[in-house]
Parts: sequence; structure tokens; C-alpha cells
Amino acid sequence: MSEEKRRDFDWGYYDPFFLSKGEADALFEMAKAQPRYRPIIKRSGYHLRRCASTCWSVRDRNDDSVGMIPLEDAPPEIISLQRKLSNLAGKEVNYFSLQAYENERDHIGWH
Repeated sequence: MSEEKRRDFDWGYYDPFFLSKGEADALFEMAKAQPRYRPIIKRSGYHLRRCASTCWSVRDRNDDSVGMIPLEDAPPEIISLQRKLSNLAGKEVNYFSLQAYENERDHIGWH
């Protein structure tokens, strides 16, 4: 069995050791435990049929109606990932969005 290593692509690279197995497992468990925000469509009263999400941001748009939480209040796994990504990018990463798919009908809208 060969040892996994960094792979370079035209668009960037893949580093299998960016997160340790423990960090990745903790991030996954934290993500599964997050509350899901699925907005209600005002005209119909039905829940929007797209994936539910939880967002953390440093932006001022931190109100419950859009499901955004201040980044400083994010779980420690998100804060740790934010620091690692910021160091890698050389600038502050200031927004995270977790998308949760309930089933095969869930999707994200065009963007």
C-alpha cells in the first residue's frame, strides 16, 4: 500500500494531511450536531426545499432570520479550521457555511 501524499493540480493542490484524522472526525461530528436552518417561503408558508444550513460569519448580518451566527460564537472545530485556512490563504477567512442534505431531493440553489 502506498503512502498518500500531496497532489498538485492546475487549480491548486490536495494535501491529505491538512487535517489530522482526529481533527477531521471532530469536525464531522460537530457538523452533524449543528441545528439546521431551513427557511419558510413567505408566499406559500412551506419550508424551502433546499439543503438546510448553519452559517458563521464576521459580517454584521448576524440575525436569526438568515441563520447566521457570529464567527466568534462558532464551535472550537470551526475556529480551529478558520485559523488553519487563514494561515494557508495568507488572509483572514471570515465566513463558514455548513450545508446539510436531508435526502436526495435537497439541493443548493443556483449561485
